[in-house]
Amino acid sequence: MHNLTSLIVDNCGGLKYLFSSTVVGSFKNLKHLEISNCAMMEEIIAKEEGNGASEEVQFCKLEKIILKDMNNLKTIWHRQFETVKMLQVNNCNKIVVVFPSSMQKTYNKLEMLEVTNCAFVEEIFELSFKESVEHATHLKEITIDGLDKLKKKWSRDPQGILSFQNLINVQLNNCASLEYLLPFSVASRCSHLKELHIVQCENMKEIVAEEKESSVKAAPIFEFNKLSTLLLWNLFKFEGFFAKKHTLACPSLKIIDVVGCAKLNLYRTLSTSSSNIRDDKLSVSMPQPPFIVEEVIPNLEKLRIDCDSKFGEVENRLMKIHFLIGFFKMCAVLSHWLLKVVTSSRYSKVNEE
Repeated sequence: MHNLTSLIVDNCGGLKYLFSSTVVGSFKNLKHLEISNCAMMEEIIAKEEGNGASEEVQFCKLEKIILKDMNNLKTIWHRQFETVKMLQVNNCNKIVVVFPSSMQKTYNKLEMLEVTNCAFVEEIFELSFKESVEHATHLKEITIDGLDKLKKKWSRDPQGILSFQNLINVQLNNCASLEYLLPFSVASRCSHLKELHIVQCENMKEIVAEEKESSVKAAPIFEFNKLSTLLLWNLFKFEGFFAKKHTLACPSLKIIDVVGCAKLNLYRTLSTSSSNIRDDKLSVSMPQPPFIVEEVIPNLEKLRIDCDSKFGEVENRLMKIHFLIGFFKMCAVLSHWLLKVVTSSRYSKVNEE
């Protein structure tokens, strides 16, 4: 077993676990582990009573774990997986929490996480206690799809426990119970995020959750300096980026793709007025634009907007927009009346020059 680098286990219906904790050390060179269709398996590593010391033995080189169609599996993560960089979990229907709080310092090297079609998952990261020092994670990509009962990706704001500042790509699809995507501290340090896709999350209200306990009264600044693609599809309760007064910086944004977001006021996304953001008289209950046109729109290469329910409220604002003048070689899918506004604005601008 010492030279084994890849282990694939499929359709072994009688297995209740794959490894005992005492044999983990025998797989020193294992890099790839894939388990699927093992109907009786409840855990990957069985803890043996009286062998607590053996828990410290790690898979020294294990980097990738794939788990598929494991309907009796109750535990995914073990301390022995601290070297793992990629975890894919699909159709494991007894999992409720992917990373329990007892494991919260053991997945710091994880770079790619994919959890799909797990019917009973309620939380991805369960966090329960503060650390003396906040630990940085290496997580870069998260894909979540088909978790109907998912209520929170993080059970609490991870500030002071873990930082997720290396996130580059976040994909969230078909999570009917999720109301918010990012805790406040995570969103405040997402400067490396490039891709953000949220699709078919019927109860999603905002991207960033409010801080429940905060002494800071100043409007927060969210700096998504590398965000190039924002895709929002079929978010029927979605109202904006953050419920309270804030400033959002996305200087690298190239693609905005908004489809079926009936409650989203368009001017929160495409308003040209930056003064409203800094107006001290603005009520926090009123919607405010998350984007400042002068900073974001000039870099757009593709703009798609297909949600007509509130266009009328912002038509007068869009009459003053000139940001689409440079769209000669770019792609824009817009409503008929908006195209007329843009054409009129462009024509007037050219005549002025």
